[in-house]
Amino acid sequence: DIVEEGRNGFLLPPKEPHLIAERALYLMESDEARARISDNNRLDAKRYEWGAIAQKFEGIYGDIKGSSASVSQVI
Repeated sequence: DIVEEGRNGFLLPPKEPHLIAERALYLMESDEARARISDNNRLDAKRYEWGAIAQKFEGIYGDIKGSSASVSQVI
């Protein structure tokens, strides 16, 4: 899951506007919670930067290339 309750956001049931309002008020009143959630989201967003995504793809393609090479060597 992308959203982790209380760490980088809130998971709320649909069609419960009073719960959304409660969480919004909580964030407006709590500098600490707002800063913590903001910092965690900033860190999480780095996982989706182009450089990080490119490295993951290179690793996947490298694994595929490596495993296909071993299979062809066995045959």
